Amino acid sequence: ISAAITKLETLLDEDFDKVAGGSLFDNKEYMDCYASVYNMCTQRPPHNHTDQLYDRHGSSIEDYLSRSVMPSLEKLDCEHLLKAINRRWKNHQIMNKWMYNFFNYLDRYHVSYSQVSSLSEVGLRQFKIVVFDQIKVSLATAVISIINTERDGTFIDESLVRSCVSLFENMGLRSMRVYEEDFEQELLESSKVYYTDKTA
Repeated sequence: ISAAITKLETLLDEDFDKVAGGSLFDNKEYMDCYASVYNMCTQRPPHNHTDQLYDRHGSSIEDYLSRSVMPSLEKLDCEHLLKAINRRWKNHQIMNKWMYNFFNYLDRYHVSYSQVSSLSEVGLRQFKIVVFDQIKVSLATAVISIINTERDGTFIDESLVRSCVSLFENMGLRSMRVYEEDFEQELLESSKVYYTDKTA
């Protein structure tokens, strides 16, 4: 498991084109991980490690986001921040998928039995807490700034802006509250200021 997670992190950091373009692990690598988790979850106590593996799934994602993702975003602003967070969000979706694949046995049995969050939900929540909540103000400011330049007639990367706006929607975790409170309100206030300045 550790080797697979390390490989995944390395690919996410260093070889984005390969990550985005194809399968990262062959069948043997995947089955080895699945078998390891299965074996550690189906033994009798005290050799059953189901709870520890569930925690390991979440903590591994949290550690990677804290160690690798956040430091790459902290000093960025404007379009540089938008491009970086868009790339990291796409990467995270890939990471979340593979971490789900590795620990899939937990999702099939432990999650429903113990009534805990699914692996995918854990991965999304970690991204929100560790990354999004720390940069959401800067991100909203950057998106709105670029929208205002378009109002002034400057060409912008609309797909990039849409992707970043959709991140606010995704971070609501099936609710529009984050989008409404952390982006929409800021956009409305910015629009009022923008058009007031233009008509002054």
